[in-house]
Amino acid sequence: MHVPRIALPLPTGVHRVGRLAFRWTDEARRRTLPVWIYYPAAVRDSTLEPVLNNVAWRSIHLDELSARLGPAAAQSLSGLNTSATTNAIIEPAIVHWPVLLFAPGRGALPTDYSAIIEEIASRGFVVVAFAPPGDGAAVLDPDGTLEAPGEPSVDRLAADFSFVHHELLLLNRDRTWNFAGQLDLAHVAVSGHGSGGSAALLAAVHDTALVAAVSLDGDFPAAVERGGIRQPFLYLSAEPPGLDSLPAAEWARADRAERRRQEFWDDASSGSIDALHARVAGMYDGNIPDAGLLPAYAVPVMHHQTRVGSINPRRAFVLTGTIVAQFVTDAITRSRRGAEAITAEFPEVVLER
Repeated sequence: MHVPRIALPLPTGVHRVGRLAFRWTDEARRRTLPVWIYYPAAVRDSTLEPVLNNVAWRSIHLDELSARLGPAAAQSLSGLNTSATTNAIIEPAIVHWPVLLFAPGRGALPTDYSAIIEEIASRGFVVVAFAPPGDGAAVLDPDGTLEAPGEPSVDRLAADFSFVHHELLLLNRDRTWNFAGQLDLAHVAVSGHGSGGSAALLAAVHDTALVAAVSLDGDFPAAVERGGIRQPFLYLSAEPPGLDSLPAAEWARADRAERRRQEFWDDASSGSIDALHARVAGMYDGNIPDAGLLPAYAVPVMHHQTRVGSINPRRAFVLTGTIVAQFVTDAITRSRRGAEAITAEFPEVVLER
């Protein structure tokens, strides 16, 4: 099967986007995280570069995508280019840039979410996205060692968030570091998709210095069990498959899994100073990563029916990026006005506080 070449949509924010790649090692846990930092950049044009620019690693991830989506769809995704410019100078800011940490879902890399991450960065955020060995997709180390996905651990992933946050605090004091003095580390939020979102909430439970948490269609029982989150948190939930004819208010009645997640939401939101549940009609879980761009005929029928909704995929990226950026901005400014106004631009979003 031939799948036409697909391209990431250009971010809609006012800032161009730059990108840097690092590997940070947590010596205490003997754990190394590949890290990508996306940021507002002082560039006019981007240069075409694969979202995952390590050739050997891209080949390994291609096999992972092929097993899930089929070889033609995987090849198309593997050929995506980022719109971010590597090693660009960070755009000078009147005030320091707020920071959002991001972890992928099970079986994925941060680069699989380039559209949403670049959208958020274009709206004035520094997004620090990391690949958690064992909890995401396979990670290839510089020495050629392959760390395959293993037994997932929400506690390990939450500890990764804490390590990345602490590493940023240390690096910001190093005047030779690329972003020294440029980041607003008094306002760091955590986010993730699926299991990454679950761990983000748990990280916020452990670290009250984090200003907000965002879960993109992830469960969060661990955060509830550990005492609940106090900071503002956003839960963006996709529509359960097959409920396109029902209003969002009825999803929990018609779907058992959604009913369970609604119960977790009720428990988790009870202690938060500002919890916002955004349900998006027509958007399924598979519309969050870049794979949502694939045409229906390019992926297995069951995958498309259960993972990809009726929403225009580019609209899903802009919608998600807009909600996340605005919610974190509201958390920083202690406002609710911005997030509430989103429904005027995106009527398919139903908000619940």
